[in-house]
Amino acid sequence: MTATMNNVNQPEYLYSTARLLAVGKGNPEFVKRMLTVFVQQMNDTTNQLNTYIHNPEQVYLILHQAKPSIADICNPTMHQLIEKIEILAKHNHTADMIKQVQVFLQRIQEVIQAIHHFELAED
Repeated sequence: MTATMNNVNQPEYLYSTARLLAVGKGNPEFVKRMLTVFVQQMNDTTNQLNTYIHNPEQVYLILHQAKPSIADICNPTMHQLIEKIEILAKHNHTADMIKQVQVFLQRIQEVIQAIHHFELAED
């Protein structure tokens, strides 16, 4: 299990299993279980964000809860995007926050699809 590429021209990866492999001492079944949980959590997160996208306080809370999981699995730019959204939410810059949440939602769907395709697909 390795990091996947976003596309051929962009070497930035969508996610990495390195941290999960280290925590799970190389156990691929542990990694698969954790990725399954991550996908479920991110599906819940996206549903909540879609529901509360106009509420900066809720957006902040939702993303703040998701941040540790994203930091462990996703590329660093996803973590940076969450921090940017949190700042916008704290300062009630709702229009800019909504735009960034929409970017986050698109990117996290790409991550989920890649994990399904490369890690969770049945052989």
